[in-house]
Amino acid sequence: MKELNYTRLMAHNPTVYDTLTNREGQEMQLVEHPLKGDEYPVIIVYHAEKVAYCSDFWDTDDLMGGEDYEPVFKEVANCMFLRFEIEDINDKTKLKYSDRDVKLVLEKILGDANPLVDEIKNELNK
Repeated sequence: MKELNYTRLMAHNPTVYDTLTNREGQEMQLVEHPLKGDEYPVIIVYHAEKVAYCSDFWDTDDLMGGEDYEPVFKEVANCMFLRFEIEDINDKTKLKYSDRDVKLVLEKILGDANPLVDEIKNELNK
């Protein structure tokens, strides 16, 4: 997900669509872009870390905790991920992270030329 400028966003007092608490106990707000309105994807704001991210989703339904995708802030990477549940062949539920988010974060941390990016991404999603 694309990180946005938290301070500038909050200065425009964006409209709050909804508030959610994820499985980690992190409370996040889903807000409207203050200038582009509904012509911009839903923005996820995590006030505890003063970060905001463009979700790439146009409505809040899929982002509400316990639904298809769940936003989660990971301090180790200092980034936001979208997490989702899948069931494996043994009917066990596993939590996975969006490959796109994992790759973007790893590239940010390690650099896009680092050969470990794919290896780490695969290890995170086992």
